[in-house]
Amino acid sequence: DKEYCFTHHGVICNQSYKSHARFQKGPAKVVLMGMSPISGEAMRKGLKPHFAPGTYDMLRKNCNGFCDCALFYLLGRRLDGKYRILEQMLECIDDTIGFVRIMSMGEYMPNPKADDFNVGKI
Repeated sequence: DKEYCFTHHGVICNQSYKSHARFQKGPAKVVLMGMSPISGEAMRKGLKPHFAPGTYDMLRKNCNGFCDCALFYLLGRRLDGKYRILEQMLECIDDTIGFVRIMSMGEYMPNPKADDFNVGKI
């Protein structure tokens, strides 16, 4: 099994669930979304220009945004909004009053390379 994910290094391919290796029990939940005639490698190549190295942003351009785009590319379906609602709320609050930047004591700073990212445009 292979896993495609988006990190600070861009779109990468791992052995099964490597991105969740830090969690003792692996991913909290794996959801089968369907089968696609499009290969994982074709999807990676198609999305790679939109998810370049150095463009990751914890709130605005992250693994959930990548999953949303990958699902749409492979199956014509969007990621259920329940998986993105928290980050979207925090992004809105951070844009307004810098909430996440304050709570993270400056650890989170918006990545300017993610400024124009919008999953609906990919």
